[in-house]
Amino acid sequence: MPPPIKLFLSLERRDRSGVTDLGQWDLTLPALFAIQDGVISTWLAGRIPSSAQLSLSVPHAVRQASWDAALFIKENDKRLENFLKKCAAVKDIAGLIFKIEVLQAVTSLRVHAEALLEAVISTSYLSENARKATHPLTGQISKVDTGAELVPFRFGSLTGRWKGVKPDDLADFMRESRLIDARTFVSTILTRSNVEALDTRPLDDALVHLARTGDFSTFRNLVEGWNSKQHVLVDFSDPQTIVVPDGATGYEIAVNWCRQYLQSVYELEQGVQEFLSSQVSIPLTPPFNSSIL
Repeated sequence: MPPPIKLFLSLERRDRSGVTDLGQWDLTLPALFAIQDGVISTWLAGRIPSSAQLSLSVPHAVRQASWDAALFIKENDKRLENFLKKCAAVKDIAGLIFKIEVLQAVTSLRVHAEALLEAVISTSYLSENARKATHPLTGQISKVDTGAELVPFRFGSLTGRWKGVKPDDLADFMRESRLIDARTFVSTILTRSNVEALDTRPLDDALVHLARTGDFSTFRNLVEGWNSKQHVLVDFSDPQTIVVPDGATGYEIAVNWCRQYLQSVYELEQGVQEFLSSQVSIPLTPPFNSSIL
């Protein structure tokens, strides 16, 4: 197989306060999109501009640096040039992007299926009578349906105090949506009835402060102060509890279903890898861990 196309870069933030090491990240897709959009020259000059794909690929601190036009490739990191030489041999960058995205999607599916089997095997409590439960594939918490289901089990659910808004996530929402609208952001987290009971105006004030000053430390304090005053109760998943209709027998059925599901995902991943490898040189994931079965 030809050498894989993969790009890891060591990044840093450069601003008036100095240089901050931001670690090493996989920027394969952001770089390919930059080539496709004709802006890779900025990367070659050492600075990585903000983009939607970059935001999906890196944590908040790196996104923030890109938004501030302060995200740079470390000077001794020459891997971008080698990556571009490999890309020069690829005639269809858009096709390569699509194939990598497909591979990443099926890899994420495999990782989830492995974690699902491990969670079911390691569960510490069985429940046959639960008012609410968590769907293992969608994560949705709802009343337990006693009817026929394709997935023969659920995870449990617990009710507890909502921890509030994460400052990084709220700041990202403002940057990406260009909106000062905390209520809309909170609506993506809580139910409508819970949102209607909240006064989110202090969060809007915090966003205005951040937009005007760039002072993230004060913004974080304002958000955390608002969080401390909230008393909303929410349901969240309890992976230590498995909800099954027939006790121990239902547990065996749940474990067997997870093993079969994982095996089908392995077969799907292998088929996708074989197909993509025959089409273009791209990075493949390591072989799956069949011992988990």
